[in-house]
Amino acid sequence: MRISLKRLGILAGALFLAALLIIVFVQYLFPFLFGAILSILFEPIVKRVVIYTHLPRWLSVFIILLLFLLLLGSGITYLIGRITSELLIFAVEVPRDIDRFIRLLFSLFPEERWQRFYDDLISWYSTFHPAGEEEIKRKLADWANRGEEYMLSLIQRFLEGFLSLLLRLPQTAAAFFLSLLASFFISLDLPQWIGWLKERTPRAFRIRMKELGRVLKEGVLEYGKAQLLLATLTALATTLGLLLLQLKYAFLLGIIAGFFDLIPFVGVGTLFLPWLFYLFLTGSHSLVIGLAALFILITFLRQFLEPRLVANSLGLAPILTMMALFLGFQWFGFLGFLLAPFVLILLISLYRAGFFHDLWNYIQEKI
Repeated sequence: MRISLKRLGILAGALFLAALLIIVFVQYLFPFLFGAILSILFEPIVKRVVIYTHLPRWLSVFIILLLFLLLLGSGITYLIGRITSELLIFAVEVPRDIDRFIRLLFSLFPEERWQRFYDDLISWYSTFHPAGEEEIKRKLADWANRGEEYMLSLIQRFLEGFLSLLLRLPQTAAAFFLSLLASFFISLDLPQWIGWLKERTPRAFRIRMKELGRVLKEGVLEYGKAQLLLATLTALATTLGLLLLQLKYAFLLGIIAGFFDLIPFVGVGTLFLPWLFYLFLTGSHSLVIGLAALFILITFLRQFLEPRLVANSLGLAPILTMMALFLGFQWFGFLGFLLAPFVLILLISLYRAGFFHDLWNYIQEKI
């Protein structure tokens, strides 16, 4: 086995340069990168519009981008207004509901049973600490205060994050319009750029890259589209179900349900199960039946659609997925936790496409 140090250095330099370019584009030129992605995504639609309507390419691109802007802008405007009004009510009523829930938990058992448990706890703790009763009272009060403060701080951080998002809207809107402008000019010359690249790349390389693109599309892109579609359907089903049940925060809880559905090993049960338990304790049995039916419907809908949407499943082993989630969270926090399955699927797709085998052959000067 002969390894070429020259080729190994070239490969390492190319990887370093690619990583540097990605960092520069993401940090400093993200609107143009997003514009290029939009151009590639809209290219099949632009081709069909040009073929069927015989409109000039620039006019077809302009109409498609304008429709995209109108649909996205109207949807975001409506959602922001609706969610803001629901958040204002949510911030007032949820702390009161939490306090009521805690009182209900303590009312599940008779006062004598709580007193007996309290006396036994003091007796056991006093064997280790002489001032047992005062210490336990202090710790219980401290735990209760910490729990309430933690829940309130979570709500406060959520509200502050949403407010921060609203304050960044002008900057985000400016960057988005710049992306649309970049997408317009890129789309005008996209066929020429593709032709220029084809003329200057060897045919064997084009065939290999086409195969690699197909495998990546079947792996990463299909998985990503399937998960986004499933989360969107979950959010829509939750919102419609809550509106039919005439419940508050329908849009806000629908978005939260869709977000939970995106998180691996979490799902909408994280939202529905504690809520059902609370409603059962408060005696809202008719609402419990309605929400339970909605939860079962959403679960069955997801179980029915997931095998069909993720038809080209890569068969990830659960232990590999759990390891990827753990490492992603340890290295990059919550964002790493969310992106870990995509990175794992990307690596497996590259392996199955023979990408790493080709790199190894390149280093050994076999190709």
